Amino acid sequence: MEKRVRDITSFVDVEHLADSLKPVLADFEKSLSKLNNFKPRSNESFVMERISIRLCKDFNNLINSIPHSIEGIALSTRNIFEVSLILKYILQSKENMNEWLGQLANDEKQILEGFLNINGTKDPKDRSAIEARIEKLKEICYRHNIQLSKQFNIRDVAKNVGHEDDYISFYKFFSKYVHPTSWLINKPEKEIGDTVYQNAFVMNAQLYFAQSKALLGDWLKEKTANPVVENYLKMRGLRTKDLLR
Repeated sequence: MEKRVRDITSFVDVEHLADSLKPVLADFEKSLSKLNNFKPRSNESFVMERISIRLCKDFNNLINSIPHSIEGIALSTRNIFEVSLILKYILQSKENMNEWLGQLANDEKQILEGFLNINGTKDPKDRSAIEARIEKLKEICYRHNIQLSKQFNIRDVAKNVGHEDDYISFYKFFSKYVHPTSWLINKPEKEIGDTVYQNAFVMNAQLYFAQSKALLGDWLKEKTANPVVENYLKMRGLRTKDLLR
């Protein structure tokens, strides 16, 4: 007899799955609160904090999507996967970090430019204010030696950090759930939201969530191996190992 995916995959009861993930999120959020104590502040520490917040947000969305929204589960898992790849990539070098920050400025620039076109802003004062902000972004980047950068090609990032095979495998799966595909539109809700598919997404979400936490912990250990930072923490009754564990 022909086997289906559920016949060869182990899974847990999705009714209890969300509850089992809540302690995982709580532990990460506790670590995040310690990350906020990191001093001195820098572009790099800002990025690490913002990535941590994003990971928690996506993991929380994952929990809230179980078991009723397979699309929400898929989108959250894909986001966690992509953020974990980006985290690995930007930790490789200062150049990669600056490229990521350059995307922040370029994203805002493109949003402002798009808003001008979509909104059809005619008022010269409004247009002048938006154009002034665009010039300000360019000036800030120049002052900090950051180039306005295009968004990462995630497949290139995955290849660079040694996860191209994961990218190829997962995206065949993810894409069927995060775009209006024939599978998503024409299959019955019960089938597209099958427990086995939910578990496949959630298992991968947990894997990359945990890997990201470990990377953030390693980053903190490296950055706090500094007498000035150690003294700062000591004055506040903290230790390096208290920051993220």
